[in-house]
Amino acid sequence: MARSYTHIKQYYEEMEQMHQEGHSCREIGEKFGFTKEQVKECLRRPRRKVRKEQESIPKRGGRPAKQIPTTLSALDKEVKQLQMENELLRDFLKAAKGGEGPSQIRGHTKMCSQVSGRYYVPFL
Repeated sequence: MARSYTHIKQYYEEMEQMHQEGHSCREIGEKFGFTKEQVKECLRRPRRKVRKEQESIPKRGGRPAKQIPTTLSALDKEVKQLQMENELLRDFLKAAKGGEGPSQIRGHTKMCSQVSGRYYVPFL
């Protein structure tokens, strides 16, 4: 049996009016010869178009963009943060390599293990 295609747009105004009056999508569909899902989608489509037009910036999917500091104060803050991290890592390596024992490394003597003369400390 061949499919018959009917333009649902020509019935939209009547469908919207019946929906405002309180008729269910199934009742509306039975009157015009459509399924409940077709009526729901037809009533939803104009609202979706309006919502898309109102959105000025399209929503992006996926991973968010990396935040790049643009102001001078934000750049200074990032530089200070990186300097602190470098200093902390330098002190840690110095303590792990040098003559200081594992007791000097954050007081975690039980968690340190010695392999071939070097102390290995797990990240906490």
